[in-house]
Amino acid sequence: MAKIDVRFYNGNGNKEYTDWTSYVFKARYLSGEIEPHDKDEIREAKFIQLSDIHRFDEMMRKSDVGGFHYRAYLSEQIMKLLKSDIDRLTEIKSQKHG
Repeated sequence: MAKIDVRFYNGNGNKEYTDWTSYVFKARYLSGEIEPHDKDEIREAKFIQLSDIHRFDEMMRKSDVGGFHYRAYLSEQIMKLLKSDIDRLTEIKSQKHG
């Protein structure tokens, strides 16, 4: 769904940097538990409610770690792309419960 390339500078006034690529996929849940394959990079994976995403973004933005600020920004941008899907799912849920 999305591929984002960024360059992080170390902030020490020199020209050292790290290039970083993030991939974001949209998937349909079928069944079972989710578990990360790269446990060095990803400590855990779990399902959360869409309403919790903003809470995680706020926590990351309060951090002094630039990578967390990037993750919060990335999450915000992806949520914008998914808004039509989210709106459609919300409408379906309300029809089922209404």
